[in-house]
Amino acid sequence: MGRFEAEQAALHYRFTVKCTRDQNRKIEKAAKAAGQTPTTFVQQHFASLYAEPEPEPVTDTRGGERKHVSEKVRAAMVAEIASLVADSPTGLSVEISLRELGERCNVSVETASRAMAALVDAQRVLVITPGGPNKTAAYGLPGEAQKP
Repeated sequence: MGRFEAEQAALHYRFTVKCTRDQNRKIEKAAKAAGQTPTTFVQQHFASLYAEPEPEPVTDTRGGERKHVSEKVRAAMVAEIASLVADSPTGLSVEISLRELGERCNVSVETASRAMAALVDAQRVLVITPGGPNKTAAYGLPGEAQKP
């Protein structure tokens, strides 16, 4: 045995575990079910006594969806609506779907929907005509909608 092996062997201790025949049969049965030898099975049990606890699984505290939409996205949507309103024949409102608005602002429909809800709640965008199935909503800007 070389010096390295002797040093490694000195780091480990061997213990004998006393148990009844019934306990021994249970250990052998459990080890066989785990696909291990009884020695390995018992060793893993003792190793687990001092093992670091498993980290707690990370849970989504936001309810599965992101509720916050960045100011950058909301500003882009207001700018896009302002541009479309300015180019519209009336200059007061524009009909546009959330899907199209999302595509123009490079965001998903879900993000566009949350952003639009936040903008309407903050009164930065007005819903002139609500949308629905097979109906596109019309949006305007607060200062523009009151013009004669």
